[in-house]
Amino acid sequence: MKKTYLVACAIAALVAAWPVDARAQRGGGARAGGAAAPQTAQTQAAQDLIAQAMAIAKDDLKAEATDACLPGGPARDPDPRPMQKVEPLKVFDNLYYVGFEQVGTWTIDTGAGLILLDTLNNPQEAETVLVPGLKQLGLDPANIKYIVLSHGHADHFGGAPYFQEHYNTPVMMTAADWDLIARPPRGNANGAAATRVLPKRDRIINDGDTLTLGNTTIKFGIYPGHTPGTIMMTVPVLDHGTKRVWLVPAGALQVPDKEDLRAFEHVINDYFKKEQPEMVFNSHPLTMNDGLAKMAEIRKNPNGPNPYVLGKAKTARYLDIMLLCRRAWVVEKDPSAL
Repeated sequence: MKKTYLVACAIAALVAAWPVDARAQRGGGARAGGAAAPQTAQTQAAQDLIAQAMAIAKDDLKAEATDACLPGGPARDPDPRPMQKVEPLKVFDNLYYVGFEQVGTWTIDTGAGLILLDTLNNPQEAETVLVPGLKQLGLDPANIKYIVLSHGHADHFGGAPYFQEHYNTPVMMTAADWDLIARPPRGNANGAAATRVLPKRDRIINDGDTLTLGNTTIKFGIYPGHTPGTIMMTVPVLDHGTKRVWLVPAGALQVPDKEDLRAFEHVINDYFKKEQPEMVFNSHPLTMNDGLAKMAEIRKNPNGPNPYVLGKAKTARYLDIMLLCRRAWVVEKDPSAL
């Protein structure tokens, strides 16, 4: 399914009114904060920040800025379809995707074992989709040394119990999100939520931690908003032999209040700008930066330039756009956040 973006308006028009794009990005989950955000920035301060973001975007980052400046950040509408399986794919020399259009798992080959980022929706999918997909790509599930759970939503932690049971794989997540998944389901939880198998509490990710295995060091930062303990991380990948840094905002850009904004600004400014990332995407191909289209391009031309790569300078501008857009919508609700 293709994601359609708004045609960006001129900066002067954006200052007057910032429309939310009307595309229907699909996948599981919903925006943080519950109630729908206002469709247009009303305050001059928010409008000015959005205009600054679009000025930085110019023409080459217009689509990314449009997405980043949505009231809740990149988001997706509920998808009524069953999970749509994606053919397993080698995306970089050492990075692989297995899963669905709506959500998937990234696997990093470190040369000294595998690191799994997220685990699909449930143990059944881990057994029938993830494990066969890894084997199809020539990867041995028994060689997974760590599972990193990006946050405490079931479409990310759901398959972890399978690996704990069958492979005794260490599972990592923030303390806040280990606490989150341990809470009893709400009274109106559906049957799947009420009977869900949970991973056993295991290793803790703290803000500023790193994980090193083989030739790979992952840097972690915590930015609440999507969940209390959502992580952002940088992951080194090899692109036709060239090392590049991938920035993974696991909760997209959901930053609902001033406290969360400060954490978001902290991890980007204090940690991840220094890492000089060259690309930004997460485990939802339909949520951020048109991942399915990029995968299709890689299948068509695996030896060509990787479409995920923006480059250091362009990604640095993208990070500034993110910061301005998220500040705009927090300032819209809370002027003291300016």
